[in-house]
Amino acid sequence: MLTFLSSVDTTILTFFVSHRTDLGLLFFRYLTELASPATGTALVLFLGYYFFDQRKWQLGLYNLIGFLFAEASTWLLKYLIGRPRPDVLYHAVTETSFSFPSGHATTAAFIFGLIGYLASTHTTSISTKRWILLLTVLSILLIDLSRLFLGVHYLSDVLAGNLVGLICLGIILHLERKQNKRV
Repeated sequence: MLTFLSSVDTTILTFFVSHRTDLGLLFFRYLTELASPATGTALVLFLGYYFFDQRKWQLGLYNLIGFLFAEASTWLLKYLIGRPRPDVLYHAVTETSFSFPSGHATTAAFIFGLIGYLASTHTTSISTKRWILLLTVLSILLIDLSRLFLGVHYLSDVLAGNLVGLICLGIILHLERKQNKRV
């Protein structure tokens, strides 16, 4: 099973790297920064400030805790598993940590998932909710593609990162809903 997974990972990575263009590299280098830990932290702090200003400080706190838990989980898994990144010859950007799971994919799933969830709670239109879901999924997938295109992750890395981000987001949203029912 691991041999098959490794083969699929390598085949997909090779496909993306072999189809690079200068424009694609420029686009994905900028795009990938939308899910960097620094950008994710800034967005969560901005949302926290917004919720604090709206007197919904608990929601802001839950989101911050969820984000920090997602990032810490990713970091811990990286060092417990210790999977090396693809060969440096594939890299279009410099990365030095372990590969599995992808921190950018974790951040994208958590942050864009959170923004999509929050946006969908402000509408009753089914059509608008569908568009929000589509944009949320597309945003996450573009970050995943950026990590493959830049040659710094395997497909299994980004899928695992998405899973970590979505699990952490789901836990936080569940706790927040449970808290709101008590009030």
